[in-house]
Amino acid sequence: MTISRILILATWSKQLPTLGGRSSFTVRVTHGRVELVTSRDGVLVLSQELLRSVSNRRKSLPVSIRNVSSQYVEPTWCGCPNRVFSPYVAALIRYLESLQMVGKGAKC
Repeated sequence: MTISRILILATWSKQLPTLGGRSSFTVRVTHGRVELVTSRDGVLVLSQELLRSVSNRRKSLPVSIRNVSSQYVEPTWCGCPNRVFSPYVAALIRYLESLQMVGKGAKC
């Protein structure tokens, strides 16, 4: 997963559920930047490094716990690169993966 892949979608804004599903956050893509905005108006400009770290973490987890927010913060993830936004990045990756799955496995 790369930021350039996200930017292909041009300028857009989308509200997504958090991993726990009890809240939401907004993803904004503008001027070549991907921003995550929390429900409390915290903002992060997504870096390739954070996206790569969270993506690698997600791939290393068993499928059964990939969508558990505590897997993306310390102490569960020692050396977590961003304890506030890593779970939001994981939720964004989950959303993007769901877009890639549309149409796959469809049987006539």
